[in-house]
Amino acid sequence: MKLSTPPGYPLSSWVSALPGHELSYRARESACHALEQYRGRLGGGSPRLRAHCYRAVLETLIRGAQPGLRRPGVQTVKKAHALSFPQYARLGLPRVGLDPASIPLDSDAVGTMLEQQHKVVAFFSLTLLLAPLVETLILLDQLLYLRERGFHCALVPLFDPRFSPRNLVLVAARCPLGTVLAGLEEEDGSEDEAEPPPEGQSPPGPGHQAQ
Repeated sequence: MKLSTPPGYPLSSWVSALPGHELSYRARESACHALEQYRGRLGGGSPRLRAHCYRAVLETLIRGAQPGLRRPGVQTVKKAHALSFPQYARLGLPRVGLDPASIPLDSDAVGTMLEQQHKVVAFFSLTLLLAPLVETLILLDQLLYLRERGFHCALVPLFDPRFSPRNLVLVAARCPLGTVLAGLEEEDGSEDEAEPPPEGQSPPGPGHQAQ
């Protein structure tokens, strides 16, 4: 999700009329994360959790160097968990136009922030607990938008969310959905015995997406 992406929410008249229906960029972005995969990382003490702390510390350093920057556009650094923080920062800082040599990356202040990893993980975990609520609101808004225009609609969990968090498909048709949904159930039944990919492996590309 990019800052330049049009919100696409709300679409329906019903949700638009609700008081306090607005969703911030951060709320909409949080709905894109995979709760099931993250739960596995927490349970296994995955070193990938380190990347959240790295990003938080890096954004703190960027804001210190560029106070007027509202949202540091740091892109994902591949295999960040396998890097030291200075290595990670040297890859991330040039992406926002900063020279890594101009910022002390091994100072006591940076070390103190890195020791707060458990707090960053706790905060991110709380954010992910709310993510399904935001995703549900967005999906229901899309469903209501189509129903307001005379479509028959349904949200169908097409496969195990551990394969990919985008496992819901919004089905819409001008005619009743009985035949369409029966076909989806048959496809789902043939894949029930498939196992999710191990940690660190990419899931197979789904044939349908929710959004």
